Amino acid sequence: MGQYAINMVGTIGAWGLMSLGIGRRKLFLVGLSALTVCLMVMGFLGLAKEKNEYASSMATGSMMLVWATCYQLSVGYVLGRSPKYTLLIHSTIAFSLVAEMSTRRLQIKTVAMGRAAYNVAAIIVNVLTPYMVNPTAWNLGNYTGFVWAGT
Repeated sequence: MGQYAINMVGTIGAWGLMSLGIGRRKLFLVGLSALTVCLMVMGFLGLAKEKNEYASSMATGSMMLVWATCYQLSVGYVLGRSPKYTLLIHSTIAFSLVAEMSTRRLQIKTVAMGRAAYNVAAIIVNVLTPYMVNPTAWNLGNYTGFVWAGT
């Protein structure tokens, strides 16, 4: 529930930033830079000595919340569901950029290819990430931040 609250506040914050005159492309690029920094910090937290394991775990959890906030303030969207209705709030940044990148004639094809690429990437990420963080598989732990920061 707390994560959904962070997502909603971040999305509304993104609307506020855009209404202040910050352009979508600038917000997108600044957001990606902030996300990369957060992932690098999480990766470096994995280098903490074992005697500081509790503090490192707390710092990692905090950085995950900071990452989620940066994501929602820039490139992300939130999708919340309840049994009675579906609450759907989208940040217009990521979705509008895809439609603005191409000419009007190629717009439908560009959006379709963008969504198809997103779905393929999501499948790959959702398959690889559990292996990365699983202690009985690749056991990368916090070092997973380095992998995703590099992408």
